This record gives sequence, structure tokens and C-alpha cells, in this order.
Amino acid sequence: MEKLMEITPEMKTVVKEKAAQVEAEVKKNFDTLYSEWQKFRKTPALRFSGNPVDYCKNKSFDEITKMGSSVIPLLMEKMAEGDFFCLSAVDKIVKEEGLERLKLSPEEMANSEQNRSYYMVKHYNLI
Repeated sequence: MEKLMEITPEMKTVVKEKAAQVEAEVKKNFDTLYSEWQKFRKTPALRFSGNPVDYCKNKSFDEITKMGSSVIPLLMEKMAEGDFFCLSAVDKIVKEEGLERLKLSPEEMANSEQNRSYYMVKHYNLI
């Protein structure tokens, strides 16, 4: 069984500091969309889905990813708090914007969502 990597308190502190620097208007818009996305993810139709992609088939998710790299600090903060579904949004932004510094290696990609989130936060803390 794969060892579960844990985001350390130090990593969380760095992420929170970066998230605190996001413009207030961006954060407000993100918080509204994130709340809508969370409601969607809790609908009975999705409750038993094991496919992470199902949780991203939503207008709020699309709007969050359209905000681009400006919301990466906020998504990282949510991942550091345990919301591994945010990894899908970060992955999409990284791919669409070509953010090479946040791309995971093949070895890192061959992990669970939780461990991939750990590696993504780790990369983010190094930039």
C-alpha cells in the first residue's frame, strides 16, 4: 500500500501566507464560486462516485479555472486544508497556462490524489 504523504504545518503556513496576498476582489469571487462548487460536490448524484472528474463537471469549477493563476494560492490553501478535489482545478490551470514550475514528475503523478496534492503543495512552496 502506498504511503500517504502529509502536508506539514510549515507547508500550510507558507501556503496561507501566499493566499493572504491575493487581491480581495479575486478572493471574494473565488470564495463564492468555491462555495457553489462544494454544494455541487455534495449532491446525492455524486456522493458515491469514485471518479474525481465527475466532481468537476460544473459551471463553478469552470469559472474557477478561468480565473487562472490568480487563484492558485487559494486552491493550494484549500488543498493544504484537505480538499484534494482542488488538485483537478490546479492541474487544469497548470496545463492551460503552461506553468512548468508546478508540473509534477511522472513519479509524482503515479500517486493517489492525496499524495499528488502533497507534491503539488511542496512544489508551490518552493517558488
